[in-house]
Amino acid sequence: MPKRRVMIVEDEALIAEDMARTLRRGGYDILGPYSSEKKALNQIDLAAPDAALLDINLGPAADSYAIADRLKERALPFAFLSGYGSLRSERFSGERLLSKPCTPAALLETVAELISPSAG
Repeated sequence: MPKRRVMIVEDEALIAEDMARTLRRGGYDILGPYSSEKKALNQIDLAAPDAALLDINLGPAADSYAIADRLKERALPFAFLSGYGSLRSERFSGERLLSKPCTPAALLETVAELISPSAG
């Protein structure tokens, strides 16, 4: 069985690499990390992930909500990550939210739940 692919969208390089390392150790292939909306959207169109982890804030005046919209359109599971503790958008109020920083165990557990056939 091929490894499951997890897309990481995170604009802070150290955090992104730490997440990628944790997920690789957990047996996942990584798409990205991507730090911009455009690159992440291109990846979804090119080869969709099995799950995605989206930092909400991608720099000054940029966020990951358009990426989340594309993932929802394609019924692809995802979770938001935020250092602010909230989604800042009512339309995504029912989506998973991990607080940053999160433990490796919490990251792996969330991805496993996203990919699980019973998730949702």
